[in-house]
Amino acid sequence: MSRFIITVYGSFTVITDVPASRGRRLDVRVLLAFAAIYILWGATFLAIRIAVLEIPPFFSSGVRFLIAGALLYAFMRLRGQPGPSAREWRSIATIALCMFVATYGALFWAEQYVPSGITSVIEATLPITTVALEVFVFRQQPFRWRTLRRWCSGSAG
Repeated sequence: MSRFIITVYGSFTVITDVPASRGRRLDVRVLLAFAAIYILWGATFLAIRIAVLEIPPFFSSGVRFLIAGALLYAFMRLRGQPGPSAREWRSIATIALCMFVATYGALFWAEQYVPSGITSVIEATLPITTVALEVFVFRQQPFRWRTLRRWCSGSAG
């Protein structure tokens, strides 16, 4: 019996034959990756909750992202990548202000008052919020039923 994987990329579909032995075996790495997502995702909001009860929220978020950014920058440079140009630094600063200061700053501040479980559920609605803003507020994308179907299937797990 042949097995196939059907993958949809935008407006075209790719059908790939899967060997029978691969179709029956469960890869442990997939299970470990799935478990890591659940553990790290849940632990992130719990760690933020614990941190903001002891440390001011904007300071704790700033330290967290400063350390993460420095580690990523060091990793990039160790791999031989050139440093960002002045123009790229300006773009990075703009994105950082919007993404890390506005959204994560608000998230860290809110976790002083909202349980971490509720915060993670609210944060999980970010994809539909993004779609709604893109389609209905900023009108950058037309409404497509397939986008809604994809969001529903992604949210269902």
